[in-house]
Amino acid sequence: MSQEQTSPEEADPTHRDRPLVTASGERLLSTRTLMTCAAIAVGASVFSIPVAWAEAAVGASLPVLYAAMAGAWVFGSVLAQALLRQGGVALVTAVLMGLISAITTPLGWSTGAGFVLIGLLLELPFLCVRYRRWPTWLFLPGPLLVGFLFNALPLAFVLRAGALQPIAFALVLTLPLVSCVLATVLAIVIARRLRRAGLGPQQAP
Repeated sequence: MSQEQTSPEEADPTHRDRPLVTASGERLLSTRTLMTCAAIAVGASVFSIPVAWAEAAVGASLPVLYAAMAGAWVFGSVLAQALLRQGGVALVTAVLMGLISAITTPLGWSTGAGFVLIGLLLELPFLCVRYRRWPTWLFLPGPLLVGFLFNALPLAFVLRAGALQPIAFALVLTLPLVSCVLATVLAIVIARRLRRAGLGPQQAP
């Protein structure tokens, strides 16, 4: 008597929700993952859009205030990484945030290129370990690079030390880093709570 063969979908009800796997073992972004990235991008844009307007309006006159808001650029992408723990989600989320920012802020399409670079920097640490490990500390190098290259360094170059009081200049250099770290910690905490609530994939860390 021949034994009935069971399809992958019948053997594992969650099979359809899992990312596709190529012959080489590389995971592709599923439709569900892309929709999650889109939802995160829209939600995170609530914070990044005001920061973009602030950069256009008071970035030069109130650099310390603008420096303190740098975390808004990385929050959405880090949240996607911490929640989904899959390669490419930071870049996808950043690109979507760039598109939203391009049509809703005075910075225009220049923000699109900026968000692409931000997404790539956030992907880099996990790419180095081939997306096989997701320790908490590995979420920090990318945001720190973003805070330094996109906020601290440009502000320091434009304003120069002589244009500000020493304390203000020190804040301009350090606040973007602190802001990005705080945004990263917040994103990780929110992602963990979402995963516990069953709103994200439940694979082991």
